[in-house]
Amino acid sequence: QQPRTKCDLFTFIFERPHELGWSVDLFPNVMASVINSLHHLYVTYDCIHGDVKPANILVSMRKTPIFILTDFGTVQPVSHAQQLLSTELQTLEYRAPERLMELQVDHSKIDVWSSGILALDMLISFPVVYGKTEEEQMSQHVINEKIFSYID
Repeated sequence: QQPRTKCDLFTFIFERPHELGWSVDLFPNVMASVINSLHHLYVTYDCIHGDVKPANILVSMRKTPIFILTDFGTVQPVSHAQQLLSTELQTLEYRAPERLMELQVDHSKIDVWSSGILALDMLISFPVVYGKTEEEQMSQHVINEKIFSYID
């Protein structure tokens, strides 16, 4: 029997956290589900997801919520990701700086960056990066880099 989905992770964390029961205690469950899904996609199909973000993770409300990675419309084979993955396909807030600058990078790793931003969003219960344009997004990365350098 398929789990009944109540909402996506964005709604669960940012819009109705108290009503739906979001707690940072659920963080390991979410990350384990996302990482296991990405690992399966990469190892089994040699593909990247290409758009890891809270809106693409469904939450099934059970005794313990279940988190399901969805929206495979941007999935690309690793071997073709560099040529095929358009920057417009990946959500701006979860796009790596190298992709914003259109550098030649190993695109098989873009899900790692998006997962890291997702993790930060969950830990602080607020979107870490929120630029509306690629230029704003890059300036957010620079500002956050300065902020996080003081934490070390």
